[in-house]
Amino acid sequence: AEGAIGISKRLEEHKYYWWEEPVPIGWYDELKLVKDELKIKLSSGESESQISTFRSLIAHDALDIYQQDTLYFGGMIRSTKVARMAAAFGKTIAPHITNNGLGYIYMMQLISACPNAEKYQEFQLFTT
Repeated sequence: AEGAIGISKRLEEHKYYWWEEPVPIGWYDELKLVKDELKIKLSSGESESQISTFRSLIAHDALDIYQQDTLYFGGMIRSTKVARMAAAFGKTIAPHITNNGLGYIYMMQLISACPNAEKYQEFQLFTT
């Protein structure tokens, strides 16, 4: 957490909008410590597979932006549940994309149906 806080302060100085996964996946206590020390938005969630994990992260105000992966996490219904929980706490979503192609279609459908979609979304260049 200490190293992440130091890096985060430098990102804040340069006015970065958000930082994804400032600590290793599963380090939830450290994630909360980092969140409590910073102004920069923090995001994570692409590797999470349980609704209960998102519920706990949201309830403990561990992140600003939730990045459930629509394909990895289990589809639109589960991803929408996370978006609704986040919205109830004033948080946004910026879904992670597992792969190209259908991943973008699902992401666009999800964010178009969720009023708490973040103003920036993940995009990876790809070829057809």
